[in-house]
Amino acid sequence: MTLFYLLSACSGAAGEPVPAETDSHPAVDQDGDGYVLDEDCDDTDPDVHPGAQEICNGLDDDCDDTDAIDQGRWYADQDGDFHGAPDAATTACDRPADAVRSGDDCDDSDPAR
Repeated sequence: MTLFYLLSACSGAAGEPVPAETDSHPAVDQDGDGYVLDEDCDDTDPDVHPGAQEICNGLDDDCDDTDAIDQGRWYADQDGDFHGAPDAATTACDRPADAVRSGDDCDDSDPAR
């Protein structure tokens, strides 16, 4: 009988989960970061929560999928000379195909220039 009461305390009608917070069940912050499950997009990781800094690590650190603060600036290098066109820049965490860090190519159609 005790098992029945324990199981019923963890679910609502017909096995539905209890909302994050009710009068009888206060919201729980599982990872101790100050944000409860309905606010926190990963309540198992204390470094992931609204207000966290978004960095290039493959996670949505701040729960709003904004751009990472440590993205690199990349320049398209169409001629393969390892110098990119200054007017063809993009910002990304990972290097895009055919892109380089240097944006100082004066003629990106000629590898000799």
